[in-house]
This record gives sequence, C-alpha cells and structure tokens, in this order.
Amino acid sequence: MVATKDFHPEMLEAGTNLAKLIQNTIIKAEGMLGVISAETIIAALSKGITGLIELGLPTDQAKAIYDQFDEDYKKIIKKAKKAAEKWNKKHMPEYQDRIRSATGVQKIALRAELLQMVAQNAVMKSEDFTKDVNEKLTSAKEKVQKGINDGHQAVNNVIQYLEYWEVNNLLSEFNLSNFWDVGIEEGTNKAAQKYQTEIEQFSATLLKIAQNIQEVDAQGATGFSNLMNETKVNWR
Repeated sequence: MVATKDFHPEMLEAGTNLAKLIQNTIIKAEGMLGVISAETIIAALSKGITGLIELGLPTDQAKAIYDQFDEDYKKIIKKAKKAAEKWNKKHMPEYQDRIRSATGVQKIALRAELLQMVAQNAVMKSEDFTKDVNEKLTSAKEKVQKGINDGHQAVNNVIQYLEYWEVNNLLSEFNLSNFWDVGIEEGTNKAAQKYQTEIEQFSATLLKIAQNIQEVDAQGATGFSNLMNETKVNWR
C-alpha cells in the first residue's frame, strides 16, 4: 500500500515515527559500539536481543535497548492500526459512491485504492481474530489450572483426616490432562493460524490486482485465480 496525504496519511506518520525510533536506537548503539549503519542495526533488531549481542553489546545493554525498541515499536504499530481502521471505516462508503459516478482513469484509481483498503481491513481483522482465539484459550486454560490448584489445596486442608492412599487417589484426579484436551487446543490454534494465513494470501492477491487492475479485469476470474495461485506458491 502506497500512502499519501490524501490516502491513509496515518501510515506516513507511522513511517516517520518508525524512522525516528530506528535512528534513536542507532544513536544508543553507537554510543556503546561506535559508528553503525541503519542496515546493520535493523538486521540485528530483527533477531531480537541475540542480534544485538552479536554486534558486541553486553547482554544487559542489549536487553535494555531491545526491550525499549520493542515497546516503542508496538505502540507505533498499535496506533497506526487503530487509525487505519478508523480511516477505512470512514472512507470506504465514500469510495464506493465515487466509483459509481467516476469514469476512465479516475475510476481505475479509485477501485485500486478501494481494493487496498479491503485487503488491509481483511488482514487486520484476521489478526484480531487469531489474537482473540489465543487469548481465550490461554484464559480458559489458566482457569482450569486454577481450579486444579484449588482442588489440591482443598485436599491438603483435610490431609490429616485421610489415609495415604485416599490422598493419592484424590490428588491423582486433579491434574490438567483430566480436564484439558491438549489436542483440541493445538487444533484450534492451528485452525486460527491457517485462517489468518489464507486471509493474508487473499489480501496479498488483492494488492497485486490493485497494481494491475486493468489487466486482471480483462482476464476475469482466471486472472484472479492465477494471481492467487502465484501468491500461494511464493508465500513466505
């Protein structure tokens, strides 16, 4: 997606903030290591704390720099995502109305930008869905574990009144495997991740169509299918 002052300007702001963050991180690293290129620090940050240690930073300094970078980076992305969702919600109906009355080059440009908005929206919603599934699974598992822990505590509270074998029998019942199906948990996580991947592939295909909209229009459904297959083959 190519942002402009009239099309998703929040992305320009996010890009500027990311550039500043990277520059500030470079300055911190240079204060400890000497002159270092942006490419080198970006490559190191992509590896996390380990990458900074490989540059020669002590573990505590590498952790401090990376943790601050990661915190600020997530704030920038979260703010940009929220702003993008708001921008799309406001402008998508407007684009649909403009497309109805537009002609020629203007109509092509508007359709391309609308496709980019649809693609962006789809990815953001799939990310939210996957995150929600993971959080609910984690929360449910934690509640089950708490119930088990409470059961153990209840048995311990009356242990003096029970025989050894009675205590063992009771405690053996209170274990996670009896109350939580790991197979279902893994299957649910895999299904959510598969869904997100498929949406990302679909969105990537929409972005390709936006770049070649006239050509794909001429090819019809075949053009879309070809681009979708190409996306899947070349997927990361």
